[in-house]
Amino acid sequence: MVKRLKELIEDINFIFKLVECICCVATCIAVFNSSNVFYEKNLRDLLLDVAAGYIIMIACLFVLYIFEGTNTMIEMIILASGVAVNILAGSLCLVQFDDDNKVKMNYFIVAAFTFTTGIVMLADFGFLIKNKRV
Repeated sequence: MVKRLKELIEDINFIFKLVECICCVATCIAVFNSSNVFYEKNLRDLLLDVAAGYIIMIACLFVLYIFEGTNTMIEMIILASGVAVNILAGSLCLVQFDDDNKVKMNYFIVAAFTFTTGIVMLADFGFLIKNKRV
């Protein structure tokens, strides 16, 4: 059975998924716009892979939410790994700071988006455990 839009909007975990998706898209846009100042091609690729991978996973979770087929254990694993990977990617981005202000600002913006995504995923994980839907 398909959920109605009102039921989806009232679900706090669905709202978190929506915010996570927006944060991942913002991360992709920030990395693409600043890709010419990234000295480390591997770091840029890592950031894009993290953001794009989680966009795909969150899209799959959207479909599960719409068709009422959520699996809490899979969702918890995705969120736990998302928190770890996003915090790690943001930390790696902060380590790459340079003396150039333009480069520093680009790294900081991308790191801020990845940290924000990790924190939102952590909050989603907390609410998922609190509301434990099995």
